[in-house]
Amino acid sequence: MKKILLSLVAVLCSLCAMADGYSINFTSSQGDWTINNVTLPEGITYVWTQSTSYGMKASAYANSTYYATESWLVSPAITLTKSADASAITLSFSQAGKYFGNAATDVTVWVSEDAQNWTQLTMSSVLDGSSWTFVETTCDLTSYAGKTVYIGFKYTSSETAAATWEIKTVAITGIDYGGEVTPEVDITNTPETAYTVTEAINLIEAGEGLSAKVYVKGTVSPDNLSISTSYGNATYYITDGTNTLEVFRGYYLQNEKFTSEDQLQDGDEVIVYGQLTDYNGTKEFTSGNYLYSLNGKTQDDTPQEEYTCTGDGTLANPYTTEDITKGVYVAGETITGVWVKGVILGNVNTSTGSSIATGDAVNTNLALGNADGTNIIPIQLPTKPAYVRADLNIVDNPDNVGKTVYVYGDVIKYCGAGGIKNTSDYSWDGSTTAIQSVSATAKAQVIYSIAGQRLSTPAKGISIINGQKVYTK
Repeated sequence: MKKILLSLVAVLCSLCAMADGYSINFTSSQGDWTINNVTLPEGITYVWTQSTSYGMKASAYANSTYYATESWLVSPAITLTKSADASAITLSFSQAGKYFGNAATDVTVWVSEDAQNWTQLTMSSVLDGSSWTFVETTCDLTSYAGKTVYIGFKYTSSETAAATWEIKTVAITGIDYGGEVTPEVDITNTPETAYTVTEAINLIEAGEGLSAKVYVKGTVSPDNLSISTSYGNATYYITDGTNTLEVFRGYYLQNEKFTSEDQLQDGDEVIVYGQLTDYNGTKEFTSGNYLYSLNGKTQDDTPQEEYTCTGDGTLANPYTTEDITKGVYVAGETITGVWVKGVILGNVNTSTGSSIATGDAVNTNLALGNADGTNIIPIQLPTKPAYVRADLNIVDNPDNVGKTVYVYGDVIKYCGAGGIKNTSDYSWDGSTTAIQSVSATAKAQVIYSIAGQRLSTPAKGISIINGQKVYTK
């Protein structure tokens, strides 16, 4: 009876597939599509790769170099038997891409009856390269009804431009597809049924169902454990005693960022949740995974010490940068109009907001913290009022690095961390502010002629400056 039911299910699935035409989702696997590298120069070993996030991805940019290539992604033979109720046969695919030299010629779609002689198809839309948003694109295949064809996605690049092209799904509608149908494999599981590392590697090698997120259990390996508190993620390996699996840029418990390098240790028993992939021969969890459990615990129950701010946000008693990070800033909230005191350490790393940037200085932000480089917060230097950026930025004022400064603005998320935006005033000494200095300067420039006419600069002879007669030769 069981065999009869399974046979019936297989028949029904086959009929559904025929009604739906041909389709493939490249986030699950490359399927039976092949890659033909017509031109592959020394310096790179591949153009097309399969990704569980983006599908089939082509790029010839590597090692900070553009390579001239021609590489094809070619379908298996597909017979275009037109459905009785179909008015057209349509190839559709979901594509995204950026960094084109000329998108109309860099990435093209072709059809062939022998996989040797190719005819270019007209795409309904050409990517403009402005975003990574996937665009549904179609080509008409009606004239090939009744024929067996191959579909080819052609990628070309030069030594001056090498785009990244992603194709997530491909479908042909309007046909009764009689090819072999392989139902999508469901590999999802639960924490209680977490795969071993060996089982996870077997799933990766099978290449089916990898678009799903799964739980894998293992022991943290003593090799190559790297925790970045700047980016809040960790790269490490887990093992089951037989095989090892890389966990690439994963997060902490409950998908929170790592905040300390001792939060994960060699020998810890973990369950990791995320997507599996084979990245250029490395079996791994893709970035964005996180720890479901650590030594049997699903949340960090380390007691959190209550923090008491040393300042109150006034100029006379400003917040410290530690006050901001530990006591004042609350994600999703804005606290307006406070003074913060700290040492200018350089520019802030805009990816993290809590570390110092490397490279050339910019005039748009500061990294403010303790003299020893701890408790860093990002400070925005807006265009208005102009004197804030003009006086504080380290491009025009490199000697500002190492100085203590008081800044006035709003506590809010900036560059991914709690910091100060809308900065509108500052003070070097904690008493005289920039606004007061500007006001005093403006007062010193009140100039009138002897006849009472307002002047921008003193005239020759006698002028009245701030109520005093001044003679100018």
